[in-house]
Amino acid sequence: MIHISSKYLQIISEILKKYPYSFYTYRSRVKGREEKFLELDLYVVDQTISESIIAFLKEELKDSNISIPVNIISWFDIQEDFRWLIEKDLTIFHTNPNFIKAKTNQFSKSTYLPSPSVKTLPA
Repeated sequence: MIHISSKYLQIISEILKKYPYSFYTYRSRVKGREEKFLELDLYVVDQTISESIIAFLKEELKDSNISIPVNIISWFDIQEDFRWLIEKDLTIFHTNPNFIKAKTNQFSKSTYLPSPSVKTLPA
C-alpha cells in the first residue's frame, strides 16, 4: 500500500497515465509513513525514457499544485549500490491501463506498450 492522500493520488495518476511507462516507489510512502510534506520518489525502470520527457513530467507535476515534492528518477541514473539497496522495497505506483504488457523487466515486473488505439507522446 502506498501512503498518500486519495486527492494527490488521483492528481498524480491523471498526469502519469499520459506516459507509456511504469512508475515505482519505495521508502516511507510504502513502509507506512504518511507525512504531509514527505517527498514521493517515483522510479522509471525503462531505458527508453528520455531526459526531456522526465523534465516535462517533472514540470507537469510541479504545476499541478500538490503540496508534496514528487521526484521522477530514471532507474539507470542512480548508483548500482543504491539500486541494490532499494530494489526489494520497490512497489508499483502506476501502470497505465491503456498500455498492454510487452515484457517483464529486471524485477519480474511488467513493461507496457501502448494498445493500438492509444496515442503516445513524442520522444
